[in-house]
Amino acid sequence: MTLQIRHVAKAYGRNVAVSDVSFSISQGEIVGLVGPNGADKSTTMRVILGLITANGGEILADEISLNKSRVEFLRRVSGTVDAAPRYPMLNARRHLEYVARVAGVDVEESVRSALSGAGLADDSKRSSQFSTRMKQRLSIAMSLIGSPQYLVLDEPTNGLDPIGVIEFRALLRRLANERGIGILLSSHLLHEIERVCDRVVSIQSGKIIAETSLRDTPIKPVLRVKTSNQSALLTLLGTLDYVASHQSSETDVRVCLEGPREADLAKSIVLAGLGLLEMRHDEGGLEQQYIEQFSREGVCNA
Repeated sequence: MTLQIRHVAKAYGRNVAVSDVSFSISQGEIVGLVGPNGADKSTTMRVILGLITANGGEILADEISLNKSRVEFLRRVSGTVDAAPRYPMLNARRHLEYVARVAGVDVEESVRSALSGAGLADDSKRSSQFSTRMKQRLSIAMSLIGSPQYLVLDEPTNGLDPIGVIEFRALLRRLANERGIGILLSSHLLHEIERVCDRVVSIQSGKIIAETSLRDTPIKPVLRVKTSNQSALLTLLGTLDYVASHQSSETDVRVCLEGPREADLAKSIVLAGLGLLEMRHDEGGLEQQYIEQFSREGVCNA
């Protein structure tokens, strides 16, 4: 059961926005869509949601075609690329009841499921009193009406504080794990993409330039390490099986680990009698990969 984007293209006159884009999302999988400003991530998402019409290609949700069976397709695929409209005098339940009636689904069951799925309280608080965190949850709840199999979310953590981002990350994982919803997520917060997504699709100028699995081949943590004896540190690193590679510079040593073994490395350095002066994460992981990918495309400097 997959959402398939096959050779999709979109142009505005002579201006090509999306060109031959192909990827898929399985139910229960979270896929990140990343790229610099102007990469047409939002255009791609709008096409998938049927908000704008592609000039070519095909989009299928469990073999149901957006072009041939639009209503049936949109029962399976939902989401938001802008802030969902809110009525300041209505509480969360009233918003959801309205959406359920428009969608023609069972109101009470859909509202109950959406409130539960988005972690929203069924109370009388009006949306004009909602925090940014609650507004984002309301947008998700509105997208959950009708129990779609796939969600498409464009920059859903914009405006959230760090706690809100962490909670939202847990919400998405719960929807994927417990409800089996496939999620396409765009964000400029690469560390959040790395923590919540199973796979990352990189897009530039409307073209897919890379796909990376974060589960089968996890991104390796990269550290900058400085001790009181750099020569002894290099010798120690050569004996540790969880150190994938290391490279010395004039000021520190760049260490790439096989997994999240930062605590083990710090312990090994201390037990070896080396004075640990500094240990910090480098722009390794997905951020480093992003820089390398898009510097090759002439977008940013590594």
